[in-house]
Amino acid sequence: MTEWTDRVHYRGDLVHHCGSTWQATKDTAKPPGKIDDWRLIAAAGVAGAAMTIRGTYAADTTYRALDVVTLDYGWFVARVDNPGRCPGPDWQAGPVGRRGDKGPKGERGESGPQGPAGKSAPHWIGVKADGYSLTAVMSDGTVGPRIALQPLFEQFDAELRLRSK
Repeated sequence: MTEWTDRVHYRGDLVHHCGSTWQATKDTAKPPGKIDDWRLIAAAGVAGAAMTIRGTYAADTTYRALDVVTLDYGWFVARVDNPGRCPGPDWQAGPVGRRGDKGPKGERGESGPQGPAGKSAPHWIGVKADGYSLTAVMSDGTVGPRIALQPLFEQFDAELRLRSK
């Protein structure tokens, strides 16, 4: 499948045009959508809701459904608009991994009252979305942990279905 361009397309060709997928019903140079030269295969949809990373939770801030905040080494997603105090019944805690094993003891620092300052620890500057997971992008150019979101969406969907019954 290719993006539609202003050229001859042959019967059976599949093209992407204005967010929809079309198949040529005969040889044509006309654009899809306004004539019978094309069959609509998949119509363009409406963009879905997405989570919004809001940073550290603040009690005096207004949050909306799907806002994500961090609090006490964990993260939470608002289930509804104006979810109240976090954590609470209208917040969903995100999954956290187990603590790793203790690493080996490091080298002894310089003698004296205090050694030279170390470099700053990397911190999150953004995320990369990949399907139903997020991967942290760190300030030093590395990537942080991968956070699987599918279980969160499945639970949210199940609870939403229960509320709508």
